[in-house]
Amino acid sequence: MRRYKPLPALAALWVTLLTVPELCLAAVNEGSAALAVFINNHIIEEALIAVAGMAGAFMFYYAFRLIVTAYNEQATSEIINSFIYVFTGFVVIGLSLAFENAFVGSGTAPLTTAGNPFNPSILNPGITSIANFILKGAEGAFTLTIVIVGLRMVTAQGDEAAFDKWRKILIESCIGVMLMLIAQSILIAVQTPDDPGAIVAEIAGIGLFLLTIIGFTCILALVIAGVLLITSIDESQRDRAKRAVIGTLLALLIVIVAYTLIVTFVL
Repeated sequence: MRRYKPLPALAALWVTLLTVPELCLAAVNEGSAALAVFINNHIIEEALIAVAGMAGAFMFYYAFRLIVTAYNEQATSEIINSFIYVFTGFVVIGLSLAFENAFVGSGTAPLTTAGNPFNPSILNPGITSIANFILKGAEGAFTLTIVIVGLRMVTAQGDEAAFDKWRKILIESCIGVMLMLIAQSILIAVQTPDDPGAIVAEIAGIGLFLLTIIGFTCILALVIAGVLLITSIDESQRDRAKRAVIGTLLALLIVIVAYTLIVTFVL
């Protein structure tokens, strides 16, 4: 006699219960709405509490392993990949919650319109939360990268290959942050289509931020070139310092003009 295993049957039952709200909302009647809200409040929210606890435990475990096995590059790479998977899981959960809220809502009935079981305006807060979560994580990662790269560049004096490697990593990190800021500006513009000036203001702010960094770098280069002009004995070093001063002054002039144009005509 054939015996049926209970676990696959229970799994099929859970999947059916989780998909029932979306299927029932196609008809938009009071019974399906109550079922959707019940599953949202008593199953999904309880499951999220368990997921948050497990995620916190995994983060603590991986952080401890990262400290203990810092000397092993292979183990460090595996742990970093694990962190990436954890953050990806958070993003997927947040995105699924945004869609779930768009169908079910947070009240006692689905937030729907007549003849349409889907309210896309509810997606905006969820997507914004995901974007802010990614940006905050990127800020922390970028700060950590700057510290590590700075230390590596200081300790790589005399090793041109290592110095160029870490300088390339620094440039790529800055480009990545700039692209993320531009993506955030586009997201804000899409969420506020009635205000086309929002994306212009955001991109102008990013431009001013980058110009400020470039201007600070130019001033720092001028100081270093001035010190070389004073202390250098070799004539070739002085010629290099003179060329650096001329090039830096031209770059600083371009930065000032661009900054003035943005402030005058955009903001």
